Amino acid sequence: YKDVLKGVFESEEKVKARKDTILALYFYNYNMGVVSSFFKKLKRHAENRYEISLVYMLDTFYHLDMYNEEKAKESLRKIISVDSQNADALHLLYLLEYDGENEKEEFFEKLKNALSINKENPYILNSCASICVQLKKYDEGIEYANRAIKVDGSLCQPYSILSLAYAGLKNDTESEKYKNQAVSKGADGEIIDLYINDINEGVELCCAYDDSEDVFVYNNYKMK
Repeated sequence: YKDVLKGVFESEEKVKARKDTILALYFYNYNMGVVSSFFKKLKRHAENRYEISLVYMLDTFYHLDMYNEEKAKESLRKIISVDSQNADALHLLYLLEYDGENEKEEFFEKLKNALSINKENPYILNSCASICVQLKKYDEGIEYANRAIKVDGSLCQPYSILSLAYAGLKNDTESEKYKNQAVSKGADGEIIDLYINDINEGVELCCAYDDSEDVFVYNNYKMK
């Protein structure tokens, strides 16, 4: 909580806002039913872009957990309205807006825009790698996935993407090697095999993510 609140709500008159933020985080983890009222209070306190970004990002996660993607998008757009260079908010918004099937090239351009703001973001790099595989740009996908691993080697998705990319290049040895590495980091090997089978049969991929718990990740927050 101290890390999340660092530099946020620092003035003495906002001590209650800091308290409400801590309570909101606590109940977000343990009792989602009472979180909404805390977020309403916090939105009234949020004044600068740091405060707004914190509160509305938490609000985004809340709405996603409540299966309300439209409200989540509204919260992300609120962040972007005060901080157009917030790469994490842009990335999450692009993911929510993308239907997984159409306008792949446009989606890729949006991802590259977010990446231009934060070139070392492993989650955006992973998304770029994923869409490259969907576009059959396998060599480019390998480059993005390796960049993501260089930044954070603990994530399983880049290894999954590498497995799919090498399958697309008909390099079964490398594909199997990276699939095993992905599984060792928590990926579902059976799902990777399904995607590899689709690639081998020429079936168009809608999404290159596996079904592990950290499909979409924002810092230490994980969203199913």
